[in-house]
Amino acid sequence: MEAKKVIPVSCLGSCYARTDPVELYVSIHSLFAGSVCPDEVILVIDGVIDYLLKLQVEECIKTFGVKAIFLTQNSGLGIALREGLKQTRNEIVARYDTDDISSKERLEIQYKILKNNDDIAVCGSNVVEYGRCNSSVFRYRLKCMPDMADIKTALCYRNPINHPSVMMRKEAIIAVGSYQNVHLFEDYDLWMRLVYAKRKYLIVNIKQPLVIMKRESIGTRRNGVKYSVFEVVFAIRIARNTDIPIYVALSILIRSICRLLLYGMPVNLIWRSKWHEARKISDFCDNDASHALNK
Repeated sequence: MEAKKVIPVSCLGSCYARTDPVELYVSIHSLFAGSVCPDEVILVIDGVIDYLLKLQVEECIKTFGVKAIFLTQNSGLGIALREGLKQTRNEIVARYDTDDISSKERLEIQYKILKNNDDIAVCGSNVVEYGRCNSSVFRYRLKCMPDMADIKTALCYRNPINHPSVMMRKEAIIAVGSYQNVHLFEDYDLWMRLVYAKRKYLIVNIKQPLVIMKRESIGTRRNGVKYSVFEVVFAIRIARNTDIPIYVALSILIRSICRLLLYGMPVNLIWRSKWHEARKISDFCDNDASHALNK
């Protein structure tokens, strides 16, 4: 069998105490089960983990050559990714979440886009969200993101980039201050700083879904008082950034108020995207690494 092409891309992810060991393995396996392979995968272990997860991390190191970075205490996703990004050896970095699955062509498609377009700093994509209805049925749906021309406008009322789907230029991320400790809004904050930086960085979304994203529960949404408090803190942070127009922060505050007003409403009245049912993940995921999650 012909060996797969290895591309100069570093894949960056983070796990912590509540990470599922099987999902972690599948996520990293999917990066190597595609049409090309990355030449580096970094996994930041954010704080203390249990014995089973530690065994799985060791298996990923042994099987895939993963570079593990251990943080002594749980510091949050922003700090974990910041530390991991410092240690990547490639200029192009692909994000992955440890409960998501990359499609077979993901790395190849995004690498070609960044390689052929020096002006693009971040390339995201549509994704397929999935979750379990019960022990034998999955539900899934396509989650579409704004086109390039609409991303700046969309920043006022939503996060327009699926974070686990992005491939990005390390230089651009470092130039705007890298990942920072903004709980629940680490990526949203980063996109804001990129879009409104004095040097304009281009962010694009492609229509093809390149990542299968797990959703904890079909019926859950980010809402409630606790989430809204963090959203208000985020809006205040944005308001203090003199590079970002004040109306952006005001839009986020208004959205937070609306979120509270809608709290408790049936999810189907808010989310209109149609869910589909499947017996196996392979019915909506093209990566063979997903088979382990069918059980």
